[in-house]
Amino acid sequence: MDERELLGIAKLSKQTPSQSGFYVKTAGLTQSGKTVLGGNMEYGLCSAIHGEESVIANWAQACSLDDRISAIAFASEDVGPDSPWVTSCGNCRDLVREYCDPEGFFLDGNPDGLYRKYPFSKLFFDAFHQIDNIRRRVTSKAIESAVNAMQRSYDIYSGATYGASIITDSGVFSAGFEGDVAYHPTLPIRNAITCLKYASSEKGRFNTKQVVIAGPKALDVPYKDRQYLFEFVDGLRAGGIRKAPLEVYLIPATGADIQMEAWKTDSDEWLPFPFSPSVLGMDEKMKEYMARYLE
Repeated sequence: MDERELLGIAKLSKQTPSQSGFYVKTAGLTQSGKTVLGGNMEYGLCSAIHGEESVIANWAQACSLDDRISAIAFASEDVGPDSPWVTSCGNCRDLVREYCDPEGFFLDGNPDGLYRKYPFSKLFFDAFHQIDNIRRRVTSKAIESAVNAMQRSYDIYSGATYGASIITDSGVFSAGFEGDVAYHPTLPIRNAITCLKYASSEKGRFNTKQVVIAGPKALDVPYKDRQYLFEFVDGLRAGGIRKAPLEVYLIPATGADIQMEAWKTDSDEWLPFPFSPSVLGMDEKMKEYMARYLE
């Protein structure tokens, strides 16, 4: 199928962006040439099914699971080659990685035709930097706090996978995985950020130094949780609190068995071509929120 034809099919999709006002018109092309539609649906106080999620869900019902999606097209009326590069959010990246053809690609276009094509793989990063003797770089308290958070995590389905600690001038803020029976869990990094924002009023808590991830799945942190960290750091940048990415240390610990071997990355590196408020031109809104936290 011609790429422009797939963009034309995407324009036929339905969307209900009742809150954001962003219409995400999507279509998927499978390896055998079948097409499926998708579109974002927003509901409730602040919830949504994204365009990529919709395409993949429709594909799973209409096609063979062996006939993977090899292309996802986004059609829009008012964007072009000079528009900001708005890519998939972290959660959608997790879905694409799980169910789509690793050799597949995204297409962006408008009524004038295709203006951007890039592989799914461009949105993923796992080439972490291996380091020796983590205790030379991170305090024992930060490591033990992340491990303890993992051990206190709650999930009736799959069990704890990792805990997270954020090291700041005001101390260490840690959290684990919080599951629920409806399978809408909150992830450790997000929970640690929430603790940092609301459990203290000390301004020094936003002077962040490092993030420590510990647990048997420390090297498999979902892109959804990476997204939360990036947006947090994006807010620090918008508020003039931080300029550089935040260091992230990954420790594959099991219980009290804390290995000395670990891996390093940062909040920018592990989420390439991010979906973020700054990309969407929301810096002023981020500054406003950061000012509230610092009052």
